[in-house]
Amino acid sequence: MNILKKNIKNNKVLQRRINLEATLQKDLKEQLEDENSTPNIIIRVENYEEGTVYYWNTETFHNRYDLMKDLFNKYNDEELDILNLKQEDDPLWDEPKPNLLGYAFYKLEPICYLMSNANDIGIISSNGIINGEITIDIVPHDESGNEYDEVPEQPNELIGQNLTYKVCIIRIRGAPKNFCKNIYVEYQSFYDKTVHKTKEFNTDDKRETDIEINESFEHSIDYLTKDDIDYFEKENACFKIYAYEEVEKKGKTPKEEILKNVKIQKEEIQKSKEDVKIQNTQPEEFILINKDNPANNINRSKSIAVPNQNKKNKDKDCSIF
Repeated sequence: MNILKKNIKNNKVLQRRINLEATLQKDLKEQLEDENSTPNIIIRVENYEEGTVYYWNTETFHNRYDLMKDLFNKYNDEELDILNLKQEDDPLWDEPKPNLLGYAFYKLEPICYLMSNANDIGIISSNGIINGEITIDIVPHDESGNEYDEVPEQPNELIGQNLTYKVCIIRIRGAPKNFCKNIYVEYQSFYDKTVHKTKEFNTDDKRETDIEINESFEHSIDYLTKDDIDYFEKENACFKIYAYEEVEKKGKTPKEEILKNVKIQKEEIQKSKEDVKIQNTQPEEFILINKDNPANNINRSKSIAVPNQNKKNKDKDCSIF
């Protein structure tokens, strides 16, 4: 990740309070379905100027890096006020959006027996960190909304029948304080693949880490097949929890510090150019040919004038080319 290192160096020169870090993230749902799935390289961007966190894939990062180089070159070649740079022109800025806090997997097998099963499930992040827990229940019920008193002895007894159930998302406990703004839960119906989501919580300045959700979603399957029963017996429902991730907001570096640092950088670049220029104007070396003893010839370069090492025998001992 040499490009990432160069970008971090440029950030230091420009005094940007923005940190970039390469991370590996896994799609846990995809990994459950395919053990050979590979993690993705993601760039985590911590924007302390705005107090936000966002993530870029490698394609987005490379595009932004090209824009960053252009911005850095402008600092070296002309005056550019970073404090008045428009957000849409700033390659390091991105619009805040919800990030994936983690996954929660609910075992569906109790549905085969028409039983509810309230469960506290760990919220697992893409890199394996537990970010609190969520309480979920899936409740099969009759047309009147009542839970069943009698349950089947074998799941296959339900084949050909209809099934009505509700998905209850009850609460979240222990969410990270910096990762719970506008928190919500979503899942995809395992029957018709429709995405359902709760309303958002912590939409004000409060950052409650324990959130009472208490929302439910009704579902109905008109005709249960053998495939449906097999799915319930073997699979898990995947719930995803999203929120805005935050870091401490420090604001932008004062203009005076930026200009001072850029001036130092320009002086260093100018000095480096002058050093290269001096090296390029040094006299070329020479080829010293000893006619009496060719084995002692010294290959210096193609210069045509050099001091003679033996002043007494100048014409006798050497020829200069």
